[in-house]
Amino acid sequence: MDGPALLNELAPTAERLFERHLAASKEWAPHELLSATRAGNAELPPGVRAALTVNVLTEDALPYYTTGLYLRFGGESPWWDWIRRWTAEEMRHGLALHDYVSHAGAIDALQLEQQRLRFIANASIPTAPTVADACVYLALQELATRIAHANTARLLPDEAGRRIVARVAADEHLHHLFYRDLVLAALEVSPSATMVAIDRQVRHFSMPGHEIPDFAVLAVAIADAGIYSTRVYLDRVVMPLVVDAWRVADVRTESAPAARARDRLLDFIDRLAVIAPRLTGLTTEVPLGGEAPIGSS
Repeated sequence: MDGPALLNELAPTAERLFERHLAASKEWAPHELLSATRAGNAELPPGVRAALTVNVLTEDALPYYTTGLYLRFGGESPWWDWIRRWTAEEMRHGLALHDYVSHAGAIDALQLEQQRLRFIANASIPTAPTVADACVYLALQELATRIAHANTARLLPDEAGRRIVARVAADEHLHHLFYRDLVLAALEVSPSATMVAIDRQVRHFSMPGHEIPDFAVLAVAIADAGIYSTRVYLDRVVMPLVVDAWRVADVRTESAPAARARDRLLDFIDRLAVIAPRLTGLTTEVPLGGEAPIGSS
């Protein structure tokens, strides 16, 4: 099933999921979660500081992510309605995180601005080979982002920081649910193409922001702090989502390539369980296969 046909089949599900998202979303304003006074020069562990840096800079790339979503999903309802709402919520995340690190003095302002300029001036528009690939990647990524934010929040020393980052994590969870259930619907209407996409995206997954300057160094610090790592990806993203929610082992495929993709994915998960404890950082170059085709915050 090609992209336009799959979008047409999934449109009623997307409309229902968008309405569910609007009903579950809570209105909040960044300034309401900040302390009345500045924390000033917060002393943060290197991993927490690295996580905040990656989070802030990733949110800065929002224009590229919105463009990528538009190019894949188009400008027709309900897809365009969802993209605009998602963009508005992600813009709020960026504002909240920027306000927090400024108030708390958590990150060197000059260094952050230099990194931001280098990153955004050289960032690329993420793309996905198919609609199914986009939905799968985004389900994985939104869940991974929610987990990383939640872990960061628990390590922050001040109440304002914990409240803001936890609030962002809660929004990311709702974004994840939208794409998680889209993939479930895609597995019903186009199981073979979706199975191939799941295999491709799980094995080649990487977090957004890999173009950030010194990303590899930041990734190691984040992993060392227990915030996000390949082990976290396996235990808290792949297993609960791919194995339990999507039940890939039980997917009845319609083609030999899809059957091979399912078997390859299951073998990959087994191998990753063996090597994940020895891996460091967010990079997925050798064991996970490289960059993912699409990313978002």
